[in-house]
Amino acid sequence: TLYVYGKRAVGSNGVFGPQDFRYCALSSIGPNCVQRHQMLDTTTRWVSITVSPTYERSGRYVRGYVQALWGTISVGKLRLHLQYGILK
Repeated sequence: TLYVYGKRAVGSNGVFGPQDFRYCALSSIGPNCVQRHQMLDTTTRWVSITVSPTYERSGRYVRGYVQALWGTISVGKLRLHLQYGILK
């Protein structure tokens, strides 16, 4: 799961999401590399989106992309939580 701690200004549009390595190699990043987005809220808080281990991971790399489509966004922290399995 990819987490972003931040906010977007009222009337603006800020999104984030994990890079999909089917569309862009590890050497590049941009809006076309992200196929799933989550909108930032207008209040500062943690927002999350799940990461596909099949398409949104390249070896040991996971990359998140944050973008202001218009207006202003503020990002304080990024966090990645990986869970490999559940012990029973």
